[in-house]
Amino acid sequence: MALPTTPMNRDAIPALLELGLRQVFMDEFELIDRQMEEVYNVVESRKKTETDAVTAGLATYMLKTEGMSPQFDTGGQAWTKAYTHNTWALGVEITEEGIEDDLYDYYLSMGRELGKAGAYTQQIEAFDLFNSLSATVYTAGGTNYTLLSTTQFRLDGGVWSNRFTTPTDLSIESYETSLSNWRTNMVDQRGRKLTIRPETLMVGVSDEFTGHRILMTDQRPFSADNDVNAARARRSVSLFVADFMTDDTRWFLLANKRYTGLRYNLRARREMRRRDDPRTGNLLMIGRYRESHGASHVYGISESVGPALQ
Repeated sequence: MALPTTPMNRDAIPALLELGLRQVFMDEFELIDRQMEEVYNVVESRKKTETDAVTAGLATYMLKTEGMSPQFDTGGQAWTKAYTHNTWALGVEITEEGIEDDLYDYYLSMGRELGKAGAYTQQIEAFDLFNSLSATVYTAGGTNYTLLSTTQFRLDGGVWSNRFTTPTDLSIESYETSLSNWRTNMVDQRGRKLTIRPETLMVGVSDEFTGHRILMTDQRPFSADNDVNAARARRSVSLFVADFMTDDTRWFLLANKRYTGLRYNLRARREMRRRDDPRTGNLLMIGRYRESHGASHVYGISESVGPALQ
């Protein structure tokens, strides 16, 4: 939340108006950044609204009687997903006197701080898709669907599942079940099995080391039987720890992002505008960007959330 201090003036930095300080700590640490690029397809946008369409192919062949016409089929549009961009911004106003008397350039560092704040905001907002699992991701056939469901839409009237019926903590058993469910349930709009395979296990901070043991040990973890770790031997999956998941018991299996419908539409990149207010002499700095994000479809995203699913 922005602090209600406008404009910034000398009263906020009394120690920085005098010489003799040993050190002033400004921007000493980097913030966690660029995690959204691990999961989203980041694409440039040149329009107010971007729209994607999901279509269906054909059914399997049907038995044909000699001399008779075959059954005829038709493809179709399953749904469309429209993205309308939002504008995000933050500004600072600094008095002319504050800049003149600031001996350590604290106020001038606010430009870099605006850039860091913007980048951090992008990460927080991008992961709302994985934090708000009850939110509508797409609408098909007049029904709203969420990111994870046991009844995802199919144009042929069937359904498919990309989550457990009962949410389950991450373990070697639940991970193996998730891999099997993926292979069984990952089908297209006509119920045909897809070759998309999971490549990333995305976990919250509390599951980092559990995930590492599951993916990296040759023997089956958490067992004294010294069995081979078949999940590692049969699948090549990497671990990604998502710091911006607010419920860090959640875990997801993700395909390579080029196969998923995860889209981050960048309408205007982050920029910082700087100008003097001709009335007051105050320095105005404003950071701004525009974006929209979500999932055009949920193929390549599976199952896998802890007990706090909501």
